[in-house]
Amino acid sequence: MQNVEKRFVGITKKQQSSEKPAGQWNTYEIRCDKDSISCYVNGVLQNEGTAATLNTGWICLQSEGGPIEFRNIYIEPLN
Repeated sequence: MQNVEKRFVGITKKQQSSEKPAGQWNTYEIRCDKDSISCYVNGVLQNEGTAATLNTGWICLQSEGGPIEFRNIYIEPLN
């Protein structure tokens, strides 16, 4: 059974913000390998997690409180 108290955990960024100024495109790379997930923003590792309980399913891209646009989305297998 899933521990719902640990479902949403706030984590601080690993590095200073690597996001570009408003109006410029950012590059995000999200790597999922078995039960590990690593998130890179403009080439800088900003967040990672292990022991993910799911490794298949839907992919969701979201915005936190404002409009957002996406372009050039690619899904590739890890080699």
